[in-house]
Amino acid sequence: MGQLSILIFGAGGAGKAFYDANQQRLNILAFVDNDKNKKGQFLCDKPIYHPDDLEFLSYDHIIIFSDYFVDIYQQLTQTYLIPKQKVSFSNPYTQEMSIYTPPAKTTKIDIKQKIAFFIHTADLFHHYGPVLKKLPSNSFDIITHGSDSEKNKVRKIAIENKYNTIDAEMIVISGEKYQAIISNHFMFPFIKKLSKHHIRFMYALGKANHNFAKWNENYDLILCFGPYQAQKMQAHSHATLFQMGYPRYDNYFNQPYDKEHIKTELRLDKTKKTIVWLPTWLELSSIDLFADKMSTLTPLYNVIVKCHPLSKSEEPQKIKKLENLPFSLVISEPYDNLKLFSIADFVFSDYGGTAFGALYLDKKLLLLNMPNPENDPLTGKESPDILLRKEITNVDIKQFHKVEEILNDTHQWESQKQARKKLRNKYFTPSYGFSADLAALAISNYLDIIETDT
Repeated sequence: MGQLSILIFGAGGAGKAFYDANQQRLNILAFVDNDKNKKGQFLCDKPIYHPDDLEFLSYDHIIIFSDYFVDIYQQLTQTYLIPKQKVSFSNPYTQEMSIYTPPAKTTKIDIKQKIAFFIHTADLFHHYGPVLKKLPSNSFDIITHGSDSEKNKVRKIAIENKYNTIDAEMIVISGEKYQAIISNHFMFPFIKKLSKHHIRFMYALGKANHNFAKWNENYDLILCFGPYQAQKMQAHSHATLFQMGYPRYDNYFNQPYDKEHIKTELRLDKTKKTIVWLPTWLELSSIDLFADKMSTLTPLYNVIVKCHPLSKSEEPQKIKKLENLPFSLVISEPYDNLKLFSIADFVFSDYGGTAFGALYLDKKLLLLNMPNPENDPLTGKESPDILLRKEITNVDIKQFHKVEEILNDTHQWESQKQARKKLRNKYFTPSYGFSADLAALAISNYLDIIETDT
């Protein structure tokens, strides 16, 4: 593609990031945007045009960088009659070049009687996996979306499990719709056009402003972890609410992992206790503030850092920082948290959902505090991951010197066990070991559940 003349559709952050990453190897002529106020302006010293100007421009290819790529694709190919082979999609959430070019002749696909799971990152297989195994494999598809590398990871796992996959872009081109799509959030607006019904499979507790955002109104059925989410969601969605528990951790109760085997696999020192640190990403990540301090624990403990699934692509500098410190292991690729929880003597977390996984499995949990977390747009003052600190042991960076003392305080951990039990009752339906059965039952009978509730 280096010899082609390219237009970037989307004069925003994603389009600029793609330009910055590829300007040396691609012949990028200009930007195009539907915002008429941007017409005539410049971005990266390249002019910004309106789609009405396309007929006067000479170019070979258009790459779309936008959340609304479905609408833009239809606009370009149907309204402006641009040949489909000249229009590509790209992932608006990463600088990695990821282009999907529609085939010259589209194969007809038959999805009208099926459901699908929308998987935009391979790590979601750990989340949905126990439920997928409860459903007939011919009753659902896996919809892939994102960068080429991420889609390839998803396809590899799907093939290993004999699941059928299809790119989101192929569904757009086909004009077909699924009966229902299961997704963990609605931040890809084009999902709405791919299915008749939408089921949200809650991904985590924590970050309340994100979890209870306005886009929940798009769902017909929401599968919640327990009473807290179900009660809270009533104010943010008219969807039917179903409490399933936490399916991804069923095997902790049914088929426990061989701890010694995992320690051998990860090359850990079996004479030491193990700390599993699960930092989130973006501004609330504890990596930059705590990494140096956390690494000082390695002489006494195995310290494993498992990064957020998006950190490797979006925050490579944080991964590099961790890898330059003497941790026992830094994991930035998809890896099942259940394995890590199984061998963890202590779990360190900051914000988001991982702390609640530790709660669910009754793991000794210590929280690392970041400055002013209530001001983060994803949380808010009443976010569970902030309120958790009223009952779960937590430390600021200035208190980190107390951590070794805390880890050895048997009396404190006895009292914390009672606090964790109280919080489990608040946040989780007690379906330990059979949450996936409940979720699969709800998904299989979603129409009856929705119709009964309406």
